Amino acid sequence: MIILSEEKKALLKSAGKRFPKVNDACIGCNACVVVAEEGVFELDDQWKSIVLEMEDYEEKWVENAMSACPVDAISWEA
Repeated sequence: MIILSEEKKALLKSAGKRFPKVNDACIGCNACVVVAEEGVFELDDQWKSIVLEMEDYEEKWVENAMSACPVDAISWEA
């Protein structure tokens, strides 16, 4: 598991790519992990969702996770 780093975020932004972010509202329900499937999200040691490093974030997986999140903790960062 490699967490999306600030350096990688900067590289994605400079390439004009979007990536998901999870805010503090996350309750650790695991819905994003289940529906995203492609290894976009994982729960950390405190049972909060984190974004894993990928070269590109497929829109359908992130949108599915956003829709499944009961507290609207997931959004796009661009």
